[in-house]
Amino acid sequence: MRASRLWTYLLGLQSFFGGTVFGAATARHPCEELVVDWFLDTKPNNDATAPATVYQKCLRSIPFDQEKAKIMVNSINMLNSHNTLVAYMRPDSGGDFLSHLELKPFIFRDAFLELYQKVEISSGGWGFTTNIHFWNAVAELFERFKDYHVAYEPYCARGLADYVHDYPIVAVGDSADGGRDIYTFKNQPPGKHSTGLIKLDRKVVAINDKDPIQYLLELVQRAPDLEDPDARWNTLMAQYPATNEVGWFAKRKFWDEKLDKLILRFENDPKPVDVEWSVTVSDWDSKKDAHKFIQNHVDFANAFCYTIPTNPYPLQNSTSSSMIPEKSEIVGDGTNGAPVKIKRLPRISAANIPTPLPDGILELSNDGKKTLLLALSTLNISNIGPVGIMRVPTFVLDNGSVNEQQTEEYKSFVKNIADKLYSAGVKKLIIDVSSNGGGDRDLIDILFTSMFPTKDHAIGTSTFGQRSWSRGADALFKYNNAHYNDSKRPGSNSNWEVFLDPATGKKFDKMEDLVRWEIHHKAYWFHTISSASRNNSVYSDPEIVFPKFPLKAEDMVVVTNGYCGSCCARFVNLLTHPNNGVRAYTYGGRPNRSKMQAVGGTQGELVLELEDFHKEANKVYQREYRNNREWVPELPWGTKLVQARINAENSFYKGMEKDLVPLQYRFRPACKKLPLTKNMIGSMVGIYELVGKVAWVDRTLCEPQPDWVKKSSAGEVKSENVNDWETELRK
Repeated sequence: MRASRLWTYLLGLQSFFGGTVFGAATARHPCEELVVDWFLDTKPNNDATAPATVYQKCLRSIPFDQEKAKIMVNSINMLNSHNTLVAYMRPDSGGDFLSHLELKPFIFRDAFLELYQKVEISSGGWGFTTNIHFWNAVAELFERFKDYHVAYEPYCARGLADYVHDYPIVAVGDSADGGRDIYTFKNQPPGKHSTGLIKLDRKVVAINDKDPIQYLLELVQRAPDLEDPDARWNTLMAQYPATNEVGWFAKRKFWDEKLDKLILRFENDPKPVDVEWSVTVSDWDSKKDAHKFIQNHVDFANAFCYTIPTNPYPLQNSTSSSMIPEKSEIVGDGTNGAPVKIKRLPRISAANIPTPLPDGILELSNDGKKTLLLALSTLNISNIGPVGIMRVPTFVLDNGSVNEQQTEEYKSFVKNIADKLYSAGVKKLIIDVSSNGGGDRDLIDILFTSMFPTKDHAIGTSTFGQRSWSRGADALFKYNNAHYNDSKRPGSNSNWEVFLDPATGKKFDKMEDLVRWEIHHKAYWFHTISSASRNNSVYSDPEIVFPKFPLKAEDMVVVTNGYCGSCCARFVNLLTHPNNGVRAYTYGGRPNRSKMQAVGGTQGELVLELEDFHKEANKVYQREYRNNREWVPELPWGTKLVQARINAENSFYKGMEKDLVPLQYRFRPACKKLPLTKNMIGSMVGIYELVGKVAWVDRTLCEPQPDWVKKSSAGEVKSENVNDWETELRK
């Protein structure tokens, strides 16, 4: 038994035998006394470094307590009734890991039901016989959740190898001449927390000696059964499942065709690089296993993604309507040492390039590094006129959070957005949050309130947001994150200094002070924004007053490719809440027929209208704290249940709030999916044009339409029905 697993058992057993959660302590088994005394260090000569085998033998002799186990599993069930109970799990331990060719969804309800049945029927050799057997099952149930913010985040928005999913091999960035260039994705160093930004590395000028976009287009034609060209590219990629210290790989393909061997050629580098289709690896300790799949190409062990980076669009003002002519480049060396001539594809019409608004770009610096946070431009769309484009690539700086001075700069810029749009004659607005990895909630509050200055809202960590870890548990998690792979991790040796109360510097008196949930039934723990009183928020300065926004909700839409981090998801939820009424459209993403989907909009925190928040908080307090205090369990060490919306399908269905399953967006798209065309692979302009036409000209462009959407004879949606889809979804 690993020492860390033993630690899990010790904590669990302490909650059974030494804690106060389940009432007064009863007569203990001799081994229970040993465990409690050892952990709490109640005996002067306690040997904290005693061999783990002593405790293993002792623990295994404690018989199974069915009644207390029933209380525990019921507590777990109640705790998780407020969470999305689906996450993607790593392969089961043991066996030949090459046999794990496919990741499968971990559905908590199913796993919990099996645990519950074993507790109920602990007889006849099928159930549990010892408490350590029971806690082993509990630990197995929870250890799949590694992060205490969300269970999994898109790897393209986070640099930690624990969260790698099946993202494709390249990133896409708009170039200066109106096209989109191909880059590899640059890894963040191991252990560095996400900044929510896409990091581009090397520019790819050829894939298999073809223009990269041309290669994508041919890939589209070779896979007619898949609807979305981005998804066709995505689903060819490998799976790198979330694990702890072990590098696991899984490989899959989605149609019966021999995949090409990929040869990439980079700008300013003549040496071609071979890339295996089965590789999506990170630049961390798992390199030691990478040779199993990439053989001699370990140096190219980057993780890749295909997505829209932080540069939102080319900054040109050209009015030429002619197509930019094709051009050729000489790159690299051919197989026989001869230069390779790559024919570049024609770019989009320069007349369709968005025009930046004066002073419409906000970049903030940290340690000399600039981060693009907002960019405003206009785009002429036929039958609509000038449409504003607000690109929101992130809510955080490249190398760290936003400080007070930068927050003030953000406020000042956002305060002038209304005037900029009004001066430009903009009557419609597209808010593009594609590939926004999340970030700072203060910036979300600022941007949302500038659009809806009279709306009350609250941001919390979940519908059951008034729960949090105790001080000791929080310190423990932070310590584990800082020492993820070293010997200082609890369970690896006897360095127990992490278990000191950070508030007092002394040992905790009670086990529940270290590992149990604390229940907060008041709203103060939430970050609350009120139009009447903005205390405890970034709006405590009474001099910050936002002007009336020139656009109504029906004149704004939000568009995303589905890669939307937790703060991004909160922002979209605020916009699309029925009381606010902004519609959301999706493009890209993954086809719903895939067996494994990447995360497309994880959500660690849920946005509630202020009145809904108070109702929910009071409901939880009345039902689960005041009347049933004993339900709150001490969870196993190193785990935390989280609300993670694992969702990546461009669709919605009635009742999705009641029965969330994988492959759904947390925020509800206004139509099933945008019908992407080949033209959209080459430019974001095509996506913006289609979104505008679908939103304000003819909704029939976005099929299929729900039966309850009524259309006028002109094919336009009547204004009173613009947001009816939200109401229908809630029935």
